[in-house]
Amino acid sequence: MPTPEPNAITSANGAPDPDGAFMEQALSRMQEAQPANIDLLARLWFHLRPHANQPVAVAHARLDTLVALLRNHPAYAAALREHLAALFAAKKSIRLLTEAGLLPYRSFASELKRRVGYKVLPPEHDPSHLRDWLDTLITPRDREWIVESDPAVWHQLCERLQVRPLFRRDPPGVLANAIRSLAHRIAAGGLDPELLRIDPVLEEYDSPFLALHHEVDSWLRGQVDDTRQIDVLLEQCEAALERVNRRKHEVGTSIELTLLSNRLLQQMRRMRTLIGLIDGPPLPQAGADPLTEAPYAALVRLFIELVEASAERYRISSLIRDTAGRLARQISLFASQTGEHYVADTRSALARMFWSASGAG
Repeated sequence: MPTPEPNAITSANGAPDPDGAFMEQALSRMQEAQPANIDLLARLWFHLRPHANQPVAVAHARLDTLVALLRNHPAYAAALREHLAALFAAKKSIRLLTEAGLLPYRSFASELKRRVGYKVLPPEHDPSHLRDWLDTLITPRDREWIVESDPAVWHQLCERLQVRPLFRRDPPGVLANAIRSLAHRIAAGGLDPELLRIDPVLEEYDSPFLALHHEVDSWLRGQVDDTRQIDVLLEQCEAALERVNRRKHEVGTSIELTLLSNRLLQQMRRMRTLIGLIDGPPLPQAGADPLTEAPYAALVRLFIELVEASAERYRISSLIRDTAGRLARQISLFASQTGEHYVADTRSALARMFWSASGAG
């Protein structure tokens, strides 16, 4: 099957789409420009996305053309990889990797007030932070076409860019710094007074959260060769949170405790993802199915997750939906454990249940 030319893309009305040629021009200029040219990266993204009144299928076709361009012109792939690597090195990315898509540290009321305020006075973006730069680049329409695109095409893009060498532990490893930051946050969260109130064992004996911090630090320093012990400690931390969840209905719970437990689980999942990008299997062999190869599968999932988080970072509806969903899940768990104590079919029974729940936190 012949490889499509950049200018062979057609728009919704069947006319040639010039954005394919513009993408090639941007890639060609990247070969001549200094790395981390933000304007060229933004221009490439602009010509990749669908414009007004264009279907998302147009962006999918442009993504296919971009992969074809990188396949036919290895110099384009090398230039784009250098610009992406320089972008990560030049901008602060820890907040993006450790906070985007995860529950905030603020209380629900504080976060809701903050987002309502942003409707009146939008936040000031810091161009030195990669998360803020991504927020200015990504639009709600981008989220739509990226989520609906074929993951296999993104895997092919990663293969053409040869992104594996970008993931390393040694300085200035961006992922390593994010993993270390997550280890700090997980250790601090594991010693939160709310958790210790429910499960004092976490304070009386060796805490798996602190042990995880120590093991991650040893691995990042090169004192440990593999991550098997990190996997064991992550499982122990998850078991500790599960133990807390089982005991919450006995000693009382709160919204803060529910959010804390869920945030810790999210942080541990993110840590697993980032460690997998560094400590993944060997490079995919020729002819292998990219859908089954890591770290590309994990990298694509992380990219989509970060895009979705950027699109919903300041949305009030997403905050209410996520918080209500987690609380509903906790109530369902309590109902399954305590039976009719959380069932009310009359106004008076509902009032008694509300009074009981208020007293228990």
